[in-house]
Amino acid sequence: LAYSTNDMELNFKCREICAEKSKKFKKDRPEHAEQYRQLYKKTLLFAAPVDFDSYCQYLEWNRQPGKRFYLPRRKQLRVVVDALQELADGKLDVLAISMPPGVGKTTIAIFFLTWLAGKAPDKPMLTGSHSNSFLRGVYDECLRIMGKEGEYLWREVFPNIDVERTNAADLAIDIGTPKRFATLQFTSVGSGNAGKVRAEGLLYCDDLVSGIEQALSKERLDKLWELYTTDLRQRKIGDCVELLIGTRWSVHDVIGRLEVKYADSDRAKFIVMSALDENDESNFNYIN
Repeated sequence: LAYSTNDMELNFKCREICAEKSKKFKKDRPEHAEQYRQLYKKTLLFAAPVDFDSYCQYLEWNRQPGKRFYLPRRKQLRVVVDALQELADGKLDVLAISMPPGVGKTTIAIFFLTWLAGKAPDKPMLTGSHSNSFLRGVYDECLRIMGKEGEYLWREVFPNIDVERTNAADLAIDIGTPKRFATLQFTSVGSGNAGKVRAEGLLYCDDLVSGIEQALSKERLDKLWELYTTDLRQRKIGDCVELLIGTRWSVHDVIGRLEVKYADSDRAKFIVMSALDENDESNFNYIN
């Protein structure tokens, strides 16, 4: 039904019909239900290179339902996914997301990194955090998603590119044409990055505050702000956008200071998702 990305609205309408028909025929005519389910899958693949929500769904299509990350959390994380789409589409310069620990904020960011890496492999992206061990985990998960073997469908979404070079020591993954600054680079804040890394597509900062001790010290947070502005933010070039995700500890942390700085800007968005709603019930009651 749809032949180009300009037909995206038609593609989404087709998806709605497929979902409705698959549900309708599931019990009495399972073979028809499966046909609609496969057509639904095709609508996801069609949109995945440009639509982040479609990408997240298609990426895990072959995974066992109990192992999937996104679909069980889609209702709660959709506000985050939509904001990440705005960032990728150039509607925002800065996006900051504050969420409690353990609700999937880093995993959705990893999905975002691998999506952008497939979309624009020649634009280096830089990920910064307080811990090299944390960054190594993100590096490994990106490789797992983009790997030739495994259960993720990244290579079906981006069939014309491949991982060309990896460097576990420097935490770098290069996709497509080899270049001086790899597509995905990972570094701890304050490690002295001048001339070593560059952020052209995205600067992504995840949990820059190391823990409660640092959070309770105004002096240490002042130092962290200085390191962030000089060691990470100065690596940005061109129209590089910025994503910050973390658990908020203090009004003096990096996200808090940026919120003050961009208070009157329509090019920055700050999302806060608390652990409990107004009825003291979990905002993250995920269903597998």
